[in-house]
Amino acid sequence: VGGAAQHQTMETGPARSQVTVAVPVSPAKDTNAQEDADVSPAEETNGQEDADGEHELRDLQEVSVCPTMSTEIDLDLLRGVPISTVLSGWGRVFTGSSGGNRDYLSSVSTLKLDAFVSHDWGSSRLEKFMALSLVYNSPAACVISVLVALLLHVLQSNIFFGVLPYARPWDSSIDDSEESTPLSVHYGIWAQLVCPLVFTIVYFYWQQMQSMVVKHTRLVFLDKMCIDQCDYVRKKNGIRQLAGFLSKSDRIIVCWSRRYFTRLWCLFELAAWLYQHGSMESVVFVPLSFAVIVYMTVLFCSLMALGFALNGTASAVIFAVLFFGLTPPFVPLLRHIVHHLRQLPSQIHDFSVIRADCHCCTVGHQDPETGEPITCDRALIYRTLTKWFPMSDGKLGQARATPVMPGMADVDPRALQLFDVTVRKLLSSLVLDRVGPTQVSYYHAVVGSLPCTWRAFDVAVAFGASPDTQQVTCAVIKHLVIAWAIIPSAYKLIVSAAAFQDRLIGKPSAWWSSALANLSLSFVTICIMVLSFAPLELTDRSGQLPMIVGVWCFQVALVMLVYCYHRLGHQRLWRKASQTMAIQD
Repeated sequence: VGGAAQHQTMETGPARSQVTVAVPVSPAKDTNAQEDADVSPAEETNGQEDADGEHELRDLQEVSVCPTMSTEIDLDLLRGVPISTVLSGWGRVFTGSSGGNRDYLSSVSTLKLDAFVSHDWGSSRLEKFMALSLVYNSPAACVISVLVALLLHVLQSNIFFGVLPYARPWDSSIDDSEESTPLSVHYGIWAQLVCPLVFTIVYFYWQQMQSMVVKHTRLVFLDKMCIDQCDYVRKKNGIRQLAGFLSKSDRIIVCWSRRYFTRLWCLFELAAWLYQHGSMESVVFVPLSFAVIVYMTVLFCSLMALGFALNGTASAVIFAVLFFGLTPPFVPLLRHIVHHLRQLPSQIHDFSVIRADCHCCTVGHQDPETGEPITCDRALIYRTLTKWFPMSDGKLGQARATPVMPGMADVDPRALQLFDVTVRKLLSSLVLDRVGPTQVSYYHAVVGSLPCTWRAFDVAVAFGASPDTQQVTCAVIKHLVIAWAIIPSAYKLIVSAAAFQDRLIGKPSAWWSSALANLSLSFVTICIMVLSFAPLELTDRSGQLPMIVGVWCFQVALVMLVYCYHRLGHQRLWRKASQTMAIQD
């Protein structure tokens, strides 16, 4: 084969694409082939060591010169970590971005991922834990707590077992005579005492409890646990094939914070999802602060429902103390969350991958620990976006601009602009419609008012103790209306009031102005709650069934109007904002 070309196949980069390389073979080499075959064992050993070294060097060179990132992934690199491991220790894996061999061994090989967790390492560890608990644990917490309330109802009711006492010893109004015993003494209380504890345990530990029964819970991608941090070549290949993890994920969970849209890698993860899936229907957008307030609402309503459970004159006093004592601490947290959510439109309008921050540029392209130079991530990401969002002559209608950075002549700035415009439109039309400042989902509102549903099961205990079935039925329906209509509509109006206040005054810097803003919003919150409950309480005391049913229908229609109107209004608002962004772009 002298003078001919021998074809060898070499795998280049993380995409493992097959590249044919022509290697000429000289006649002299073929003539001396027999001589080369007769070598000593020592020379053979040295030759093997040199070959291994050259092979290792070639791998490093392949990783370092890879121009773009791949949407495919090697099966030996595809790993996922059980969500129970991510949530263990109250999310201690989010303490720092550096990972070790122990973190990597916590992940397992897989062919499919339930979710890709996209987040920035500068946000709060506790808020990320609360956000993932809201996504993965809240449905189970709702179902199990309601089933426990039903079980406690069966154990309290005289119709079934009646083994649990439901008379409260601290209630002085209880009397054995039928005339002096109000109906309320026959209400149960165990669900209101036990269910908050059950909800809390399941809300925070459901995935860990589930992992005790099954070997692995749902697998998710978390960068420091699914990419080998100890092996240099595997780490680089894992980073280069980051988009491959997204292609194997059923959804992406965006743990949004104020820093999210300023981080380069976070933007790339959204770009990779958009490039491979074409839409954002499978994007779970979770504001970190909002996850905290959902659980705080459950605690708030639990204490309110417990205040309702007390009988006699002490009930009104204790309820008033709880309501007026818990509202002022709740309001500053609400204002803080609404203020952050109102920054979403401006963040999306100013969305730019060129202005995003990355760790390598922050540390001056030197490893903070070893001082060795590190490559810039921008070149890799910019070249990948140029490949994914190619420009034609008609798009954006402008000539190719100068390179965005020195040494990036192959990066088309117009492609990066096209990516910015595309993401702005999708985020404004979809994400903002879901998590705008006043876009509280009905599901989250019902989760917050779940304690009133628990109380309805305690109220239903009176069916076995009172002959007045109609009054007991009205009391049960009343609490269900409170849980599913009154509190969700009031919650929506309170959040809207907080957004309106933030639009007027923003976030005051002086302590006295901030205290005044908290006081005014607390007053508005109390007024909304009083006005929401007043019609129901007045008609309930009148005892006239037509008026009671009319108020129920009014409350149900109100909650439907509030949520549907806000949703349609936000769709029109963000559609107009999207058109404005397109014109400006």
